[in-house]
Amino acid sequence: MILVNKVCKSFGLFQQKVLHDVSFRIEDGEFVSLTGRSGSGKSTLLYIISTLDLPTSGEIIIDQYHTSKSSSDAIHHFRNQQVGFVFQFHYLLPELTALENVLMPLRKFQSVIVNEKLELAKILLNTFNLEEKYHRYPGQLSGGEQQRVAIARALIMKPKYIFADEPTGNLDSTNGKVVMDIFRKVNREDKTTIVFVTHDEEFALMADRQIKLADGSLA
Repeated sequence: MILVNKVCKSFGLFQQKVLHDVSFRIEDGEFVSLTGRSGSGKSTLLYIISTLDLPTSGEIIIDQYHTSKSSSDAIHHFRNQQVGFVFQFHYLLPELTALENVLMPLRKFQSVIVNEKLELAKILLNTFNLEEKYHRYPGQLSGGEQQRVAIARALIMKPKYIFADEPTGNLDSTNGKVVMDIFRKVNREDKTTIVFVTHDEEFALMADRQIKLADGSLA
């Protein structure tokens, strides 16, 4: 469960307010889109509810963690174990193969990758039709393939939550639909809570629920 309670966010020397008393609740297993015009605050809100940023005021509760009260170490551990991130820019490491990129999150916890995890990485890549691309480097993959590798990387820890910021923003409509279908499949089959930012109305409508922002407030 994610509870967003009266969240405000301000930036800069003059504390320009980007979010204004935003409150809502996301239940476990929901598939939720954050929508709104450019500058409405949707990406800022995603970063806050995913624990990558802190609100200026208000509170985020995700599972039993109160981001304003829990220690940074506790939040960091929770994020590493239970949260997967997918961004508009996939941020794959160019010197690593597709398989090595998928396994990267595990390196934080173990120096040697056991066969079980190696097989899981391969299964994920196979699921995304990348079984022939294990040993390709990002520069040898198309944009859609790179984004699918990034999603596989986000899933390798079997997270309870996935947060995605414009995951189809740099893709054509065909590859964008592939990515969104993957998210829907993961949500339905694994009961993973997924919250994603999008400017595409067609993709927003694929969600169970839309949370719309306008000028930093719920629309």
